[in-house]
Amino acid sequence: MFFYIGPGLGVGAAALIVLILVLIIFSFGYRLWYSLVKTPKFVDLESKNKPSNASFSWRFYAPLFTAIGIITVFNPFLFGAKGTSKYTSIQGLPLWVTVLVVFLIANSLFLVLRRKRRGYGLKPTFFYIKRTLLSISLSPLNAFLLFSILAFGTVPLFYTTSFEIVSKLKGNLVIAYAFSTVAGLLLGQSILWMKNVFFETAISSVALLNVLVAPSNDMTKMTAINAATSKTTVTLMRLLGCLAIVLLDVYFLGWSLPNLLLEKGFSPNWSIITISAGSVIPFLFRTKPISDYSELSQLFHRLVLDNYNLGRALLSRQIKNVGEGYSLQGKYSRVIITGLARAGTTALTKELTKRGPFSSLDYSNMPVLLAPRLWAKVYTPKKKESAERAHGDGIKVGLASVEALEEYFFKVLKNDTYITDEGLLEHNLSKEENSLYRRYQNSIARGGIYLAKNNNTVLRLKSLLQLNSDLAVFMLVRNPLQHAHSLMVQHERFCSLQKKDPFVKEYMDWLGHHEFGQGERPFIFNGKRGQKEHPKDINYWLERWVAYYSRVEAQDNLFLIRYEDFLQNPQGTLIILQTKLSIALNFSELIVFNKNDESIGGAKPELLEQAHAIYSNLSKLCLKPSL
Repeated sequence: MFFYIGPGLGVGAAALIVLILVLIIFSFGYRLWYSLVKTPKFVDLESKNKPSNASFSWRFYAPLFTAIGIITVFNPFLFGAKGTSKYTSIQGLPLWVTVLVVFLIANSLFLVLRRKRRGYGLKPTFFYIKRTLLSISLSPLNAFLLFSILAFGTVPLFYTTSFEIVSKLKGNLVIAYAFSTVAGLLLGQSILWMKNVFFETAISSVALLNVLVAPSNDMTKMTAINAATSKTTVTLMRLLGCLAIVLLDVYFLGWSLPNLLLEKGFSPNWSIITISAGSVIPFLFRTKPISDYSELSQLFHRLVLDNYNLGRALLSRQIKNVGEGYSLQGKYSRVIITGLARAGTTALTKELTKRGPFSSLDYSNMPVLLAPRLWAKVYTPKKKESAERAHGDGIKVGLASVEALEEYFFKVLKNDTYITDEGLLEHNLSKEENSLYRRYQNSIARGGIYLAKNNNTVLRLKSLLQLNSDLAVFMLVRNPLQHAHSLMVQHERFCSLQKKDPFVKEYMDWLGHHEFGQGERPFIFNGKRGQKEHPKDINYWLERWVAYYSRVEAQDNLFLIRYEDFLQNPQGTLIILQTKLSIALNFSELIVFNKNDESIGGAKPELLEQAHAIYSNLSKLCLKPSL
């Protein structure tokens, strides 16, 4: 633990801070080069009257000036002041302190006057100050930092009393190292308190890197760089400020004070040991996390999956020297299992993965989905399926489990343009986009057959089938009323789960899983949203079923499978797939799924009749399993 909170933490934090500083300096250099070389005469007319995003606001300077003011007035010795008393010492402040204070005052006045000149007036300024002060969260970290600043600033006021207390405690070994233990306790607890500050700094710095690697070189990119640089700089300064105060506290309580009490009897080794021991205590009493993903794991997912430009850079590395053709002897080199969620797509995909020459994305590829080959060199976990998935349907999952992960490729490819607040829009792939998709598939398949489960394939199904003659799409169709009921149950289940653990929704949104839960969004075909009912009503899900499957029509290389046929006769279904794909499948240890229909009421007769008519027509097109 000592190496975690001692040299290990110090080196790690220092390396992170240096990297972020280099990133910020590079961004400033890029902006300077762009303004001097690229567009030296450009004037942003639209934003010239807006407050600059590149400068710090008064909300940054106000607390900084207040903190420095407190220390300057009550304890000028901390700034290297010279003098015999507090007030004469203020007159002897070093030049750099005077310059800093004058700069802060001048900048604060400038920001206030600028707001007045631009029509904001002083009243709104003070209103925003008041609102900001009232909105400040008195979190344990903020309370600790404020107390530390006040304590350091007011020490000279109680100098005589403090000297008497120290004199009485001199030579007391237990008290001296008790202070060291308390210092370690504060260090460990401060690390936990500063978690959000660390995470915010990491997220903002990677977001800045994401903007810097963006392909465009116009003013839109420069505006984004300005905003990202400012945010990263502010968060880094907050982090450094917090670290400085914490380290000062730890140094004073854990080193300086014991040294003062014990003098020649002070042992640096024992001080380090007691600090380390104290720092362990907060980690031993942490509350049990509500999420299956650790906080560091959640942070890593956000850093990778939230930054699409970095994703594109990783994708270019993944598909480097990979062509879009294929060398298989059979007709099909890529297979997609699709259908509206809860139609058995996961079960069928799992069976094919275990029994045939397929290659797919699985959970071990998360979160580096666009560069799984690169990620595999770093992360090689044991792959076993040991836990039931969140759906509560008995299906075991693990890092080896194939899931609907390829949709993230399309989210990055389309920059989420097809995902709106109203729903997911139908769209087509261009030849260039499809070529990129094929290369991505081939980079995963590596000479085998690419296999993916994707419930959103219907959104781009027409163009996929037109552009890929070697693509086989198997779509599962389920009894509409039973299907709608299953969707409604899962919706309620995931809404409850995501309320307890918000990361679940975040995770599903990254992967384009909007079938149910708090992030539920319907498919929108022809620009029209058909849903009229509430998600707690069975008719809402029946409408979704009708909207989805009414789009399905007979097409080459699109094969329909009845969900009920697959459950009752899995081997017969797999034999049909084996024939269509011209491959050999292993049929050992096949399990027949037992599924009893639910008794469901509340469906509108006309809507149910429409759904059953569609189901009846599609059933005629479905593949018939071998007996």
